[in-house]
Amino acid sequence: MLPENTFRHIGHMIGLIERVSRSYADEYLKELGLSRGQIPYLMVLYHNEGISQDFLAKGLVMDKSSTARALQKLETAGFIRREQNPQDKRENLVYLTEAGREIHPIVKQLNGQWIEHLSGDLNEVEIVALEAILSKMSTKARDFRNKTGEL
Repeated sequence: MLPENTFRHIGHMIGLIERVSRSYADEYLKELGLSRGQIPYLMVLYHNEGISQDFLAKGLVMDKSSTARALQKLETAGFIRREQNPQDKRENLVYLTEAGREIHPIVKQLNGQWIEHLSGDLNEVEIVALEAILSKMSTKARDFRNKTGEL
């Protein structure tokens, strides 16, 4: 068992990276008329247009009301459109607009630059190890969310 201060230190580092990443993203995304909370939706839709709001929420491990609010903002800003599913009138399918498609390379470049900044001093072996560790931690977090519905 690792000492308690090790767990605190890991939590502090993850929190620090998240806070600084948010500030970085907010600064650049504001110019595009976006917020960082909207980006995961656009990125998923870029590869999966026409999926339902519910499927999108589950895939991003977000609650339905947060997803509905984010999509409403994206729709108002002209980045997505929602259409009623012809097979199930209770369900909305989500599509990118042309503006939504055009923003993808900009957001991808922004993300790439930030990841490059954070990992620039790491060698390939360290990056592979980091990805494996974060993948395990993300899986545990997703499993916890799916079991408890909390987050």
